[in-house]
Amino acid sequence: MIAFAIVMPGFSEALKKANGKLFPFGFYNLLNARKNSKEIVFYLIGVTQEYQSKGVTAIIFEEYYKVCLAKGIETCVRTPELEENNAIHNLWKHFDTKINKRRRTYIKKL
Repeated sequence: MIAFAIVMPGFSEALKKANGKLFPFGFYNLLNARKNSKEIVFYLIGVTQEYQSKGVTAIIFEEYYKVCLAKGIETCVRTPELEENNAIHNLWKHFDTKINKRRRTYIKKL
């Protein structure tokens, strides 16, 4: 295996409709969102070290782009990433990105 990506449909709207409850009808909302969601979430992209910076991620993104166009996907959400992770920032620099949430961790010695 050279590379992999874990991408899932966005379930946030379905969970809002169900008020966070699976039963009695929330499960139906999740199943419906699996097929009809207008949002996807990129959880993880991995490429073996010897194939990094050789265009493998471009091939993966092109395939996902084709699928997203065919399915009518409008929004792509990325999971949290480190601010100093320049490799991942370079990966997304050609897209029209918007930061909507920033997380930080601080250390305080006691």
